[in-house]
Amino acid sequence: MARRFRFSGVPGGGEADPWFRIGTLDVTTTMFVTLLSATMLVVYAIAPGFFDLFVLYPSQVWSSFEVWRIGTWPLTNGISIWSVISIFFFWYFGSQLEGTLGRTKMANLLVWLTLTLGILAVLFSLAFQSVSPIMAGLSTVQLVIILLFIAENPHIRFMFDIPGWLIAVVFVGLNVLSFLGARMLIDLLNFLVGLGVAAVVARSVGLLREYHAVPDLAFFRHRAAQPKQRRTRGSSGSVVSGPWAGSSNQSTSDRAKLDALLDKISEGGMDSLSKAELKQLETLRRRLRGE
Repeated sequence: MARRFRFSGVPGGGEADPWFRIGTLDVTTTMFVTLLSATMLVVYAIAPGFFDLFVLYPSQVWSSFEVWRIGTWPLTNGISIWSVISIFFFWYFGSQLEGTLGRTKMANLLVWLTLTLGILAVLFSLAFQSVSPIMAGLSTVQLVIILLFIAENPHIRFMFDIPGWLIAVVFVGLNVLSFLGARMLIDLLNFLVGLGVAAVVARSVGLLREYHAVPDLAFFRHRAAQPKQRRTRGSSGSVVSGPWAGSSNQSTSDRAKLDALLDKISEGGMDSLSKAELKQLETLRRRLRGE
């Protein structure tokens, strides 16, 4: 009986490729975090005590040196409809951003976003000698991802023709009013400063190129390596290519072209591509996925 699911690597290392596949499921950076977050829902149901070890309690970090909490808090989603909605929206908008950034820069964005927001929470807690702000769940990262997607696509329209900027204002405004209503002033300060830090991290991996007021640290951007050109020799030193070389050479060429387009998007956003380049981008993606 043939197995329906298999774990397999993906040939090549193009930024448009998934990290690996589970059966026919492409596990990209966004999909990996989505699956991990969904798995943690099961962990919460089976072992709540173990689950609690991943929540970011700042006092536990600076008093008990449980530093792993700084990087694990986005995975601590309790079982609720809001957790499911957060995971879904993270996957949907995260996939859109990853299509612009590529898998490596998306991973850099998520890792540094998690660490910087976690460290910021610990610093505020230490400065004010407070047990808050406690951080848990994907909702904060999901909100940042949505705001970044809207910032990258300022003219986008959502359901009922609502402009993206209005959705962003509502989301941020609701969080601010929530913190004010609960008199959680330290959490409010952490939230607002956290949004600023998130903007710096995002620009440093290639987003928000049109927002010049945001500092650009550029600690992860790099240009895609240009494929080396093979020099041809005379008949005495030439190598005859067999018919099997065509598909391999084509795949390498497609991957190089796709990486070049992704690099251009990272530098100038989607608007930097011409209509022909946008069409070429979609064609290359489909061809490399075997569609």
